[in-house]
Order: sequence, then C-alpha cells, then structure tokens
Amino acid sequence: MGVTNLVPYAEAELALLEELVKCGGEGETGTIVEKAMKHFPILQGVEELNRITPSGSDWWSGRFRFDFSRLKRKGEAENIQHGLWRITERGIARLEKAGTVVPENTKRTVRDKMDTVQPKNVNQRKHAQTNGESAANEALSIVGSLCDIKAFIPSLSQQQKVVLNDMLRIIRRLIDEIENSFSDS
Repeated sequence: MGVTNLVPYAEAELALLEELVKCGGEGETGTIVEKAMKHFPILQGVEELNRITPSGSDWWSGRFRFDFSRLKRKGEAENIQHGLWRITERGIARLEKAGTVVPENTKRTVRDKMDTVQPKNVNQRKHAQTNGESAANEALSIVGSLCDIKAFIPSLSQQQKVVLNDMLRIIRRLIDEIENSFSDS
C-alpha cells in the first residue's frame, strides 16, 4: 500500500466538509485543511509521511487542498474567493447521509448565501453555463499540475518515485477510459 492510500479521498473529503460546518459553513483553506488533517493521527509525527515538496509546502497539505477541488467538482463545496471555501447544500446532504449532524443555523446560513451568489462577470456566467468549457479548463489545470510534478521529480526519494509512478499508471488508465468514451459517443 502506498502512503497516498493512508487517507482515502472520501474520508479526507468528509473531514474537510465537517470542518467547514464547524466553522459555520465557510472558512479559509489553510485553516480548514489544518483542522481536517488532525482527523488522521497517522499523518502526525511520521517523518516519511510529512514530505516537503520542492516548493517548500507539505505534501499532505497539498493533497487535502486537492481534495477541495474534488469537492468543488462534485458540487459539495465552492471556492467563493481565493483561499475561502463554503460548503454547499449538496455537501451538507453528504455529511448528513454519513451520519454527521449539521446545525440548522449552518444550513440556513448556507442556503441564504447560496441564494445571493451570482457569477461576478460575463465571462464567469458564460463559464458556469458551459460544461464543455469547464471540462476543458479542468484538463488544462491537470496538464499544469503534471508539469509541476515533472519539475520536482529529480528531488524525490526512490520511494516517492515509486508512489508517483503508481499514480501515473492510474492517470494513464483514466486517460484511456476518457479517450474510449469519445469513440463510444
């Protein structure tokens, strides 16, 4: 089992959503990530697990930040401005389905704020209406992330390279599935 499997994505996502609720429905990325990471004691104090990327950031912190993007794609959280996230009604429903009690005042606050959120300009409205553009932007983001990964490969330990190679195999498999879906339609 690779170290990335120590915290399954679904559990990390639930921890982030729970921490958003504890903060009244929204919070700053760094604060929420730090609190969510505390749900997983295995990440504390094990040198090998507390990897630092070449940019100087903690690998697990970056992984949890990535999980916010997964929540955004699922419609369970939204990035209301740079560095600030809010749980959505869909996120609340997921938490409740998992057995977490969400206070009524938090639900009401989220519902009220959702009613007032509008895209800030014409370009954002156009983007919000076009799934194809959204998919293309996500693909561009992934390409950028892969370029970032390529830049720090020389500084990785052998074990980190093995884990990265495992992840790249998964990415290749997903790319194949996506390409095959084009030929199916």
